[in-house]
Amino acid sequence: MRGGQGYKYWSVFEASLADKIQKEAGIINALIFKPELLTSIKTLDLPLGGKNHASNSLSMVFELVKLLGVNNTEEDTTGEETLKALIKIKKSMQRINDIHPSSLGLHPAVYIYSRSGNFRVSAFMQQLYSLRSFQTIKN
Repeated sequence: MRGGQGYKYWSVFEASLADKIQKEAGIINALIFKPELLTSIKTLDLPLGGKNHASNSLSMVFELVKLLGVNNTEEDTTGEETLKALIKIKKSMQRINDIHPSSLGLHPAVYIYSRSGNFRVSAFMQQLYSLRSFQTIKN
């Protein structure tokens, strides 16, 4: 997960596009996993996606990509499809809880974490599913 800075597969793309991909990946990582979650929650400043290095983080990200419909199985040779997918993911994360004007302000403490402070993957996915349903109704 490495903050969107892992294996640089995008280095084969055009330099400006590779920079945009890296920037969007970093923003998405921050939207999902920042601020860092410390056990024994003492503040309401919580990340949407729980701990970055938790055992279920990678599978949660894969499910997020599938749910948002950006899991293109064809090879992206130019990087344009990758950038489009990242922008779609970023918009969805901003819609849930961010300072962006499109945010619904669904606070993770209320809608995603349990009473005991545990991150609930199912509640996080439900927020994404509901968001996708609202967008389908709108269109």
